[in-house]
Amino acid sequence: MQKNSIYLNFRRYKMEITVTNPNEKNYNLFLEVQKKLYPESKNKFLSKNSPERNHLKSCYVLSENNIPKARFAYYENYYLKYKNKRACCIGSYECINNSEIAEKIIKFAIELARKNGFEYLIAPMEGSTWDNYRFSIHNDKANFFMEPEHHTYYNQQFTENGFEEIAHYYSNIDKNPTFDDDLIFETEKCIKNKGGIIRHIDINDFENELYKIAKFSIESFKNNFLYTPITPEYFVRKYINYKHIFIPELIQIIEKDDEIQGLTFALPNLADPDKKSIIGKTVARKQDSPFSGIGNYFAANMNKTALQFGYSEVIHALIISDNASRKISKKSNGKFYKEYKLYGISVVREEISD
Repeated sequence: MQKNSIYLNFRRYKMEITVTNPNEKNYNLFLEVQKKLYPESKNKFLSKNSPERNHLKSCYVLSENNIPKARFAYYENYYLKYKNKRACCIGSYECINNSEIAEKIIKFAIELARKNGFEYLIAPMEGSTWDNYRFSIHNDKANFFMEPEHHTYYNQQFTENGFEEIAHYYSNIDKNPTFDDDLIFETEKCIKNKGGIIRHIDINDFENELYKIAKFSIESFKNNFLYTPITPEYFVRKYINYKHIFIPELIQIIEKDDEIQGLTFALPNLADPDKKSIIGKTVARKQDSPFSGIGNYFAANMNKTALQFGYSEVIHALIISDNASRKISKKSNGKFYKEYKLYGISVVREEISD
């Protein structure tokens, strides 16, 4: 991409918005914003706030007097829609705690979306819901592994510039995980009687297993909020490097006729200094599966396995409000831990009638 700069006049300060992309020489400006905003001890955990290549068009950095102060990555996802409006999104947002700087960079993003023919702008989202999105509302509790981390004043920066909440999410925590052995036994018996197979992920055939899980996930999540399709290859690339941290017993699969019917996926919380918690990421069932009621079974079995491996806390991560997973979390003694918001704004100019 050709390097380009847009100059803004504001009071006596010189503001400049620079266009860049990963692997370009001036991309260090984009990285510099994040380095200035977080303690050095946290920088190694913030790679998840970096742009994803899928759907990425450009990255933008706002500098004031040649000092980088704010940034975002701009994505165009052909399939992304909100209330039947063509939507684009911005992610990797970082900004100093300054309302004037925030206004300049956010209004620039709005105009960028409008000029490119979109009707709606969503933030923050790294291209799709398959990658990181949402702002934390509060940071009074420790972040868990793979949880997006941002300054909480970002919420105010967006709402002050016209964005509205379009979705609310929660993470719950179960500090006293229990399980019902009778429920586990009866559900497993029912599954086997219907021809189902219960197993764990085969870590020795990891790549092929990921392709199976990708096919299942792409189909199972298609009715989720803001769903857009991905290829199985993208899914595999996304998770292939996590093999070394997975505990096979925490990834449980129900199959029939060599096709996944249900899946629960959890992993150790690598950000937990006490190494006592796991993160429950997914509880999913194929929509036309003959196996009903397996959500509570998955939750009970996850708790049982966690306790067997010496964990004492289970985090039910990033659940959308009113989602069925949230009901399962409550049944599993999940208590409120954290919350997050996703924002959006119409970028269509209103017609002014005579």
